[in-house]
Amino acid sequence: MDTTLLIVAGCLGILIAAVHGYLGQTRLVAPASQLSPVANRMLFAVFHLSTLYWLAGGFLLLYLAVSDDAQLVRWGGGVVAITYLAAAAANCWASRARHFGWLLLTATAAMIVIGIW
Repeated sequence: MDTTLLIVAGCLGILIAAVHGYLGQTRLVAPASQLSPVANRMLFAVFHLSTLYWLAGGFLLLYLAVSDDAQLVRWGGGVVAITYLAAAAANCWASRARHFGWLLLTATAAMIVIGIW
């Protein structure tokens, strides 16, 4: 297990979540306020749910970096890596690879996989 990679991946996951949440709110969610109230709430919830997942994943990686339980590190890191890779695949598909977020999420997932093995 490489704790440095897990710490870097955790910090990167937290940074990705923070930037995603801020830029998404200011450039996508807030300008869409002309939608119906239900559609606006749905957009807010769906958009920020991914931010919450990435944030939680980043903090989990920081916890795993100091954990002594190798099985917990592998399982927890694997779940976070799969979550980040699923988000990267969706981002790549939806943006037709024009949005750099999928690259950041893929690189972070690669760090996790290397760090847990």
